[in-house]
Amino acid sequence: MLTKEKKTAKKWLVGLLCLTLSILILLCVASYIVDPFFVYRFRDDTYIISSQFALPGIIKNADYDAAIVGSSMIQNFKMSSFRDKLGCNALKLSYSGISLTEFSKLYKSLKKQGKSQNYYLCLDMYLFAYQESEDKDRMADYLIDTNYINDYPYLLGYATWMRFIPTDLGFLAVERLDISLPEKFNRSKKLDYTEDWSLEAVTGRDVVIRNYQAGTNNVSSIDLNDLYDRMINRVDVFIQGIDCSDGNVVFFFPPYSALFWYTAESEGYFDTYMSVKSYLIEALTDKQNVSVYDFQTEEFIADLDNYCDMTHYGPDINDWMIDCFVDGHDLACFSDNDKRNRQLEQIVADFAQVNADWLNTNLQ
Repeated sequence: MLTKEKKTAKKWLVGLLCLTLSILILLCVASYIVDPFFVYRFRDDTYIISSQFALPGIIKNADYDAAIVGSSMIQNFKMSSFRDKLGCNALKLSYSGISLTEFSKLYKSLKKQGKSQNYYLCLDMYLFAYQESEDKDRMADYLIDTNYINDYPYLLGYATWMRFIPTDLGFLAVERLDISLPEKFNRSKKLDYTEDWSLEAVTGRDVVIRNYQAGTNNVSSIDLNDLYDRMINRVDVFIQGIDCSDGNVVFFFPPYSALFWYTAESEGYFDTYMSVKSYLIEALTDKQNVSVYDFQTEEFIADLDNYCDMTHYGPDINDWMIDCFVDGHDLACFSDNDKRNRQLEQIVADFAQVNADWLNTNLQ
Protein backbone atom coordinates (compact mmCIF):
# COMPACT_ATOMS: atom_id res chain seq x y z
CA MET A 1 0.00 0.00 0.00
CA LEU A 2 1.25 3.45 -0.93
CA THR A 3 1.34 5.96 1.86
CA LYS A 4 -0.41 9.29 1.47
CA GLU A 5 2.96 11.03 1.06
CA LYS A 6 4.03 8.64 -1.71
CA LYS A 7 0.71 9.05 -3.51
CA THR A 8 1.14 12.83 -3.37
CA ALA A 9 4.71 12.61 -4.69
CA LYS A 10 3.66 10.30 -7.50
CA LYS A 11 0.80 12.61 -8.45
CA TRP A 12 3.16 15.61 -8.39
CA LEU A 13 5.72 13.77 -10.56
CA VAL A 14 3.09 12.72 -13.11
CA GLY A 15 1.79 16.29 -13.21
CA LEU A 16 5.30 17.63 -13.75
CA LEU A 17 5.95 15.18 -16.59
CA CYS A 18 2.63 16.08 -18.23
CA LEU A 19 3.42 19.79 -17.92
CA THR A 20 6.90 19.31 -19.36
CA LEU A 21 5.56 17.21 -22.22
CA SER A 22 2.86 19.80 -22.93
CA ILE A 23 5.45 22.60 -23.06
CA LEU A 24 7.68 20.59 -25.38
CA ILE A 25 4.76 19.83 -27.67
CA LEU A 26 3.77 23.50 -27.74
CA LEU A 27 7.35 24.50 -28.56
CA CYS A 28 7.47 21.94 -31.37
CA VAL A 29 4.15 23.12 -32.79
CA ALA A 30 5.28 26.75 -32.66
CA SER A 31 8.57 25.87 -34.38
CA TYR A 32 6.66 23.95 -37.04
CA ILE A 33 4.32 26.88 -37.67
CA VAL A 34 7.02 29.58 -37.81
CA ASP A 35 9.54 27.21 -39.49
CA PRO A 36 12.47 29.68 -39.49
CA PHE A 37 14.72 27.30 -41.44
CA PHE A 38 12.05 26.50 -44.08
CA VAL A 39 12.30 22.77 -43.40
CA TYR A 40 8.58 22.21 -44.09
CA ARG A 41 7.69 25.08 -46.42
CA PHE A 42 9.42 28.03 -48.06
CA ARG A 43 8.09 31.58 -47.79
CA ASP A 44 10.29 34.15 -49.48
CA ASP A 45 10.56 37.66 -48.02
CA THR A 46 9.17 36.47 -44.69
CA TYR A 47 11.94 35.44 -42.30
CA ILE A 48 15.69 35.91 -41.96
CA ILE A 49 17.51 33.53 -44.31
CA SER A 50 20.62 32.03 -42.72
CA SER A 51 22.68 29.89 -45.09
CA GLN A 52 24.08 27.88 -42.20
CA PHE A 53 20.65 26.54 -41.34
CA ALA A 54 18.22 27.28 -44.18
CA LEU A 55 19.84 25.92 -47.35
CA PRO A 56 18.61 22.31 -46.94
CA GLY A 57 15.02 23.48 -46.49
CA ILE A 58 15.30 25.91 -49.40
CA ILE A 59 16.55 23.13 -51.65
CA LYS A 60 13.59 20.96 -50.68
CA ASN A 61 10.84 23.57 -50.79
CA ALA A 62 11.77 26.52 -53.05
CA ASP A 63 10.71 26.78 -56.68
CA TYR A 64 13.66 26.66 -59.11
CA ASP A 65 14.92 24.92 -62.24
CA ALA A 66 18.61 25.90 -62.03
CA ALA A 67 21.13 26.30 -59.22
CA ILE A 68 24.42 28.09 -58.55
CA VAL A 69 26.65 26.54 -55.89
CA GLY A 70 29.82 27.96 -54.42
CA SER A 71 31.67 30.18 -52.01
CA SER A 72 31.59 33.95 -51.51
CA MET A 73 32.72 34.19 -55.14
CA ILE A 74 29.07 33.73 -56.19
CA GLN A 75 27.31 35.69 -53.47
CA ASN A 76 26.94 38.94 -55.43
CA PHE A 77 25.32 37.44 -58.50
CA LYS A 78 22.25 39.50 -59.35
CA MET A 79 19.69 36.75 -59.62
CA SER A 80 17.18 38.77 -61.62
CA SER A 81 19.87 39.23 -64.30
CA PHE A 82 20.75 35.55 -64.09
CA ARG A 83 17.14 34.59 -64.74
CA ASP A 84 16.53 37.15 -67.46
CA LYS A 85 19.73 36.53 -69.43
CA LEU A 86 19.90 32.75 -69.07
CA GLY A 87 16.18 32.04 -69.20
CA CYS A 88 16.03 30.00 -66.01
CA ASN A 89 14.67 30.29 -62.50
CA ALA A 90 18.02 30.01 -60.72
CA LEU A 91 18.61 29.38 -57.02
CA LYS A 92 21.81 30.61 -55.34
CA LEU A 93 23.35 28.35 -52.69
CA SER A 94 26.45 29.62 -50.96
CA TYR A 95 28.57 29.39 -47.85
CA SER A 96 31.45 31.78 -47.31
CA GLY A 97 34.57 29.63 -47.37
CA ILE A 98 32.55 26.62 -48.48
CA SER A 99 34.25 23.27 -47.91
CA LEU A 100 34.37 20.39 -50.35
CA THR A 101 32.11 18.40 -48.00
CA GLU A 102 29.51 21.17 -47.98
CA PHE A 103 29.82 21.66 -51.73
CA SER A 104 29.20 17.97 -52.38
CA LYS A 105 26.28 17.85 -49.94
CA LEU A 106 24.56 20.80 -51.63
CA TYR A 107 24.99 19.27 -55.07
CA LYS A 108 23.76 15.84 -53.98
CA SER A 109 20.75 17.41 -52.25
CA LEU A 110 19.88 19.28 -55.45
CA LYS A 111 20.18 16.11 -57.51
CA LYS A 112 18.00 14.21 -55.04
CA GLN A 113 15.22 16.80 -55.38
CA GLY A 114 15.38 16.58 -59.19
CA LYS A 115 14.11 20.12 -59.77
CA SER A 116 17.18 21.62 -61.41
CA GLN A 117 17.97 21.21 -65.08
CA ASN A 118 21.09 23.38 -65.05
CA TYR A 119 23.88 23.59 -62.50
CA TYR A 120 26.50 26.33 -62.21
CA LEU A 121 29.30 25.14 -59.93
CA CYS A 122 32.04 27.54 -58.83
CA LEU A 123 35.40 25.79 -58.44
CA ASP A 124 37.73 27.45 -55.94
CA MET A 125 41.13 25.77 -55.95
CA TYR A 126 41.36 25.79 -52.15
CA LEU A 127 38.53 23.23 -52.11
CA PHE A 128 41.02 20.58 -53.10
CA ALA A 129 44.10 21.93 -51.31
CA TYR A 130 43.06 21.38 -47.70
CA GLN A 131 43.26 18.13 -45.80
CA GLU A 132 39.97 16.24 -45.57
CA SER A 133 40.15 16.62 -41.78
CA GLU A 134 40.09 20.42 -42.25
CA ASP A 135 36.74 20.38 -44.07
CA LYS A 136 33.90 22.20 -42.35
CA ASP A 137 30.37 20.85 -42.39
CA ARG A 138 27.68 23.41 -41.57
CA MET A 139 24.85 21.34 -43.05
CA ALA A 140 23.05 19.41 -40.34
CA ASP A 141 22.01 15.98 -41.64
CA TYR A 142 18.68 16.09 -39.80
CA LEU A 143 17.75 19.16 -41.89
CA ILE A 144 18.64 17.42 -45.14
CA ASP A 145 16.88 14.09 -44.77
CA THR A 146 13.15 13.41 -44.93
CA ASN A 147 12.94 11.68 -41.55
CA TYR A 148 10.74 13.94 -39.42
CA ILE A 149 11.36 11.88 -36.29
CA ASN A 150 14.89 13.26 -35.92
CA ASP A 151 13.79 16.91 -36.35
CA TYR A 152 13.70 17.56 -32.60
CA PRO A 153 17.11 19.33 -32.60
CA TYR A 154 15.50 21.82 -34.98
CA LEU A 155 12.10 22.10 -33.33
CA LEU A 156 13.57 22.51 -29.83
CA GLY A 157 17.05 23.79 -30.67
CA TYR A 158 18.95 26.75 -29.24
CA ALA A 159 19.39 28.49 -32.60
CA THR A 160 15.69 28.08 -33.37
CA TRP A 161 14.41 29.51 -30.11
CA MET A 162 17.17 31.83 -28.93
CA ARG A 163 18.15 33.37 -32.27
CA PHE A 164 15.75 33.01 -35.16
CA ILE A 165 12.18 32.77 -33.87
CA PRO A 166 12.58 35.90 -31.68
CA THR A 167 14.25 37.77 -34.55
CA ASP A 168 11.66 36.63 -37.09
CA LEU A 169 8.76 37.57 -34.85
CA GLY A 170 10.44 40.92 -34.19
CA PHE A 171 10.69 41.59 -37.94
CA LEU A 172 7.05 40.58 -38.30
CA ALA A 173 6.04 43.06 -35.60
CA VAL A 174 8.08 45.84 -37.22
CA GLU A 175 6.40 45.09 -40.55
CA ARG A 176 2.94 45.19 -38.97
CA LEU A 177 3.81 48.57 -37.43
CA ASP A 178 4.89 49.81 -40.88
CA ILE A 179 8.34 50.79 -39.63
CA SER A 180 10.95 51.27 -42.35
CA LEU A 181 14.21 49.36 -42.01
CA PRO A 182 17.53 49.83 -43.83
CA GLU A 183 17.82 47.97 -47.14
CA LYS A 184 20.35 45.57 -45.59
CA PHE A 185 17.68 44.19 -43.25
CA ASN A 186 15.05 43.95 -45.97
CA ARG A 187 17.47 42.01 -48.17
CA SER A 188 18.20 39.53 -45.38
CA LYS A 189 14.71 38.06 -45.89
CA LYS A 190 14.91 37.67 -49.66
CA LEU A 191 16.15 34.50 -51.33
CA ASP A 192 17.80 36.41 -54.18
CA TYR A 193 20.06 38.22 -51.72
CA THR A 194 21.11 35.28 -49.57
CA GLU A 195 24.64 36.04 -48.31
CA ASP A 196 24.86 38.99 -50.73
CA TRP A 197 27.40 41.55 -49.52
CA SER A 198 27.33 43.95 -52.47
CA LEU A 199 25.99 46.83 -50.33
CA GLU A 200 29.08 46.58 -48.11
CA ALA A 201 31.54 45.97 -50.93
CA VAL A 202 34.33 48.55 -51.00
CA THR A 203 36.58 48.00 -53.98
CA GLY A 204 39.70 49.86 -55.04
CA ARG A 205 43.44 49.56 -55.39
CA ASP A 206 44.17 51.44 -52.15
CA VAL A 207 41.76 49.21 -50.22
CA VAL A 208 43.34 46.03 -51.59
CA ILE A 209 46.89 47.17 -50.86
CA ARG A 210 45.94 48.27 -47.34
CA ASN A 211 44.23 44.94 -46.62
CA TYR A 212 47.15 43.02 -48.11
CA GLN A 213 49.78 44.82 -46.07
CA ALA A 214 47.68 44.45 -42.90
CA GLY A 215 47.06 40.76 -43.60
CA THR A 216 43.29 41.36 -43.67
CA ASN A 217 41.24 38.84 -45.68
CA ASN A 218 44.39 37.27 -47.07
CA VAL A 219 44.18 33.62 -48.07
CA SER A 220 45.15 30.92 -45.58
CA SER A 221 48.55 29.30 -45.87
CA ILE A 222 48.68 26.12 -47.92
CA ASP A 223 50.46 22.98 -46.69
CA LEU A 224 52.89 22.20 -49.51
CA ASN A 225 53.66 18.66 -48.35
CA ASP A 226 52.29 16.23 -50.96
CA LEU A 227 50.09 19.07 -52.21
CA TYR A 228 49.72 17.82 -55.79
CA ASP A 229 48.88 14.23 -54.82
CA ARG A 230 46.48 15.41 -52.15
CA MET A 231 44.66 17.71 -54.54
CA ILE A 232 44.45 15.11 -57.31
CA ASN A 233 43.03 12.54 -54.87
CA ARG A 234 40.37 14.99 -53.75
CA VAL A 235 39.61 15.99 -57.34
CA ASP A 236 39.07 12.33 -58.29
CA VAL A 237 36.66 11.78 -55.41
CA PHE A 238 34.81 14.98 -56.23
CA ILE A 239 34.42 14.16 -59.92
CA GLN A 240 33.13 10.67 -59.12
CA GLY A 241 30.35 12.31 -57.10
CA ILE A 242 29.22 14.57 -59.95
CA ASP A 243 26.29 13.00 -61.79
CA CYS A 244 25.99 14.59 -65.23
CA SER A 245 23.59 12.04 -66.71
CA ASP A 246 20.70 14.50 -66.74
CA GLY A 247 20.74 18.28 -66.97
CA ASN A 248 23.61 20.56 -67.93
CA VAL A 249 26.50 21.22 -65.58
CA VAL A 250 28.60 24.38 -65.94
CA PHE A 251 31.81 24.56 -63.94
CA PHE A 252 33.66 27.85 -63.64
CA PHE A 253 36.90 29.09 -62.10
CA PRO A 254 36.35 32.53 -60.53
CA PRO A 255 38.66 35.44 -61.45
CA TYR A 256 40.91 35.99 -58.42
CA SER A 257 43.14 39.05 -58.59
CA ALA A 258 46.69 38.93 -59.92
CA LEU A 259 47.76 39.63 -56.32
CA PHE A 260 46.39 36.25 -55.31
CA TRP A 261 48.38 34.50 -58.03
CA TYR A 262 51.48 36.51 -57.14
CA THR A 263 51.10 35.27 -53.57
CA ALA A 264 50.60 31.69 -54.79
CA GLU A 265 53.78 31.99 -56.83
CA SER A 266 55.72 33.48 -53.93
CA GLU A 267 54.58 30.78 -51.52
CA GLY A 268 55.28 27.95 -53.95
CA TYR A 269 51.89 26.54 -54.96
CA PHE A 270 51.18 28.41 -58.20
CA ASP A 271 52.48 25.63 -60.45
CA THR A 272 50.58 22.98 -58.48
CA TYR A 273 47.35 24.93 -58.79
CA MET A 274 47.88 25.27 -62.54
CA SER A 275 48.60 21.56 -62.96
CA VAL A 276 45.58 20.53 -60.92
CA LYS A 277 43.34 22.98 -62.78
CA SER A 278 44.49 21.48 -66.09
CA TYR A 279 43.75 18.01 -64.71
CA LEU A 280 40.28 19.16 -63.65
CA ILE A 281 39.48 20.70 -67.01
CA GLU A 282 40.60 17.58 -68.87
CA ALA A 283 38.55 15.30 -66.62
CA LEU A 284 35.44 17.48 -66.71
CA THR A 285 35.39 18.22 -70.42
CA ASP A 286 35.45 14.47 -71.07
CA LYS A 287 31.97 14.23 -69.56
CA GLN A 288 28.73 14.68 -71.45
CA ASN A 289 26.49 17.65 -70.61
CA VAL A 290 29.45 19.51 -69.04
CA SER A 291 31.09 22.82 -69.94
CA VAL A 292 33.92 24.63 -68.15
CA TYR A 293 34.64 28.36 -67.99
CA ASP A 294 38.04 29.67 -66.94
CA PHE A 295 37.79 33.32 -65.90
CA GLN A 296 41.25 33.44 -64.37
CA THR A 297 43.29 34.69 -67.33
CA GLU A 298 41.45 37.94 -68.01
CA GLU A 299 43.57 41.09 -68.15
CA PHE A 300 41.30 42.86 -65.65
CA ILE A 301 42.57 40.70 -62.79
CA ALA A 302 45.67 42.93 -62.73
CA ASP A 303 43.48 45.98 -62.06
CA LEU A 304 43.02 46.02 -58.30
CA ASP A 305 40.27 48.63 -58.58
CA ASN A 306 38.00 45.66 -59.38
CA TYR A 307 38.69 44.00 -56.01
CA CYS A 308 38.11 44.27 -52.27
CA ASP A 309 41.05 42.02 -51.41
CA MET A 310 43.10 39.25 -53.02
CA THR A 311 40.15 37.24 -54.23
CA HIS A 312 36.86 39.10 -53.77
CA TYR A 313 35.66 41.20 -56.67
CA GLY A 314 32.87 43.72 -56.99
CA PRO A 315 29.37 42.84 -58.29
CA ASP A 316 30.18 44.18 -61.76
CA ILE A 317 32.43 41.14 -62.25
CA ASN A 318 29.53 38.85 -61.33
CA ASP A 319 27.40 40.59 -63.96
CA TRP A 320 30.17 40.12 -66.52
CA MET A 321 30.33 36.38 -65.77
CA ILE A 322 26.62 36.04 -66.49
CA ASP A 323 27.21 37.59 -69.92
CA CYS A 324 30.03 35.08 -70.47
CA PHE A 325 27.66 32.21 -69.73
CA VAL A 326 25.32 33.64 -72.35
CA ASP A 327 27.85 34.18 -75.16
CA GLY A 328 30.36 31.42 -74.35
CA HIS A 329 33.28 33.77 -73.67
CA ASP A 330 36.10 32.05 -71.71
CA LEU A 331 34.70 28.61 -72.44
CA ALA A 332 37.67 26.32 -71.77
CA CYS A 333 38.92 23.13 -73.34
CA PHE A 334 41.90 20.99 -72.43
CA SER A 335 43.78 21.73 -75.66
CA ASP A 336 44.30 25.38 -74.70
CA ASN A 337 45.32 24.79 -71.07
CA ASP A 338 49.00 25.52 -71.71
CA LYS A 339 48.13 28.75 -73.50
CA ARG A 340 45.94 29.96 -70.65
CA ASN A 341 48.55 29.03 -68.06
CA ARG A 342 51.20 31.01 -69.92
CA GLN A 343 48.81 33.96 -70.17
CA LEU A 344 48.30 33.93 -66.41
CA GLU A 345 52.04 33.65 -65.77
CA GLN A 346 52.63 36.70 -67.95
CA ILE A 347 49.87 38.68 -66.23
CA VAL A 348 51.41 37.90 -62.84
CA ALA A 349 54.93 38.78 -64.03
CA ASP A 350 53.75 42.13 -65.42
CA PHE A 351 51.75 42.80 -62.26
CA ALA A 352 54.79 42.12 -60.05
CA GLN A 353 56.94 44.48 -62.11
CA VAL A 354 54.41 47.32 -62.13
CA ASN A 355 53.72 46.97 -58.38
CA ALA A 356 57.23 46.24 -57.16
CA ASP A 357 57.23 49.38 -55.00
CA TRP A 358 54.81 47.93 -52.46
CA LEU A 359 54.79 44.16 -52.98
CA ASN A 360 56.45 42.24 -50.16
CA THR A 361 58.47 39.39 -51.64
CA ASN A 362 59.09 37.93 -48.18
CA LEU A 363 55.51 36.86 -47.51
CA GLN A 364 54.87 35.58 -44.03
